[in-house]
Amino acid sequence: MSDEFDELASAYLDGEASEEEARRVEHDPVLLRLAEELRQLQVGAEALPPVAIDPVLKTRHLAVAMDAFQPIALDSGASDSGMTVIDLRSRQRRRMQWLSAAAAGVVVIAGVGIALNTRSNDAVESLDAAGVEVESESDG
Repeated sequence: MSDEFDELASAYLDGEASEEEARRVEHDPVLLRLAEELRQLQVGAEALPPVAIDPVLKTRHLAVAMDAFQPIALDSGASDSGMTVIDLRSRQRRRMQWLSAAAAGVVVIAGVGIALNTRSNDAVESLDAAGVEVESESDG
């Protein structure tokens, strides 16, 4: 069975399926059988008696789990397990600095280009207004 079938049958069983999904389950014998199997598992699990867990054992297991997920100190460069820790923040910082510099360069180049183009157009208009004939490069 696929995960899609499992999720669809589970949603149908929980009453969370859309009308279209419910119709799909109700008209597909494989999905109906899967939904029924899930229902039987649910009923069986609900019928199980609660399990008493030794408080000392529970505390010990929780402590082990918490130790396994403690944040690794980035300044030490390694955890107690001997794994090497790579701090990606410096790489991200360098990448952002490079991108910022590149963006600033693009803005400066665009600004210079616009300024030169505006000056060139102003100069041509001034010469035209003065009656000076300007020969363009394409007239050659």
